[in-house]
Amino acid sequence: TMDKITSSNKNFDKYWIMHSQQQPEINGKISVIKRDTEGYNGMLVNQTLYPSNATVTAVGGEGHENEFNGVALPDPSRFGKTSCEEISTWRIDVRPSVKTETDYFLNAMYVGDADKNLPIQNAELIETDSMLGAKLLGRVAMFAKDAPKLTSQTFTVNGDDSALSFVITGLDKGSYDVSVNGSSLTSQIATEEGGAIYFTGPAGEYTISRTDENA
Repeated sequence: TMDKITSSNKNFDKYWIMHSQQQPEINGKISVIKRDTEGYNGMLVNQTLYPSNATVTAVGGEGHENEFNGVALPDPSRFGKTSCEEISTWRIDVRPSVKTETDYFLNAMYVGDADKNLPIQNAELIETDSMLGAKLLGRVAMFAKDAPKLTSQTFTVNGDDSALSFVITGLDKGSYDVSVNGSSLTSQIATEEGGAIYFTGPAGEYTISRTDENA
């Protein structure tokens, strides 16, 4: 997921949050959220790739349920219930450590079984002057940083993967040629409403160029 926040005052607090029923396990910029009670066996791994100077903390627990601005809100009756196992009382809180007017939040995540104890699959940041994206588990997602929509872009995906699934967003409408390592790979159409193209390709240096704005 990619979010952009621009504030009129750089001193305003800007943050990205994700709620959970159980306490998140945080190691640097990697957050593991498990749901392995009451018969569940799920796990979500979130990797914060942006801000590059982000601090990631867990907020919640006894006395801090649904805490906001120092005020805990533990009472489930506000949801019309006396108790509920699905009410989240924890969250991960991602904030830039340096205050600026504009901040980008890029988080790459995947899910799995909580009891498998598999190694964390690391996401790889992909960044250009006008795009942010990530490569994770055979997939690449790229997002435009700003408006207006893009009509061309070059970026590099490292590795020796032969068949990655790509989604490129933030494109202006039209037909696009997709080239990798100097050779044309495919032609795709971005609609005005969607502004995205999808294709499969290897790792390498990519060039996305609009060839027909009326397609």
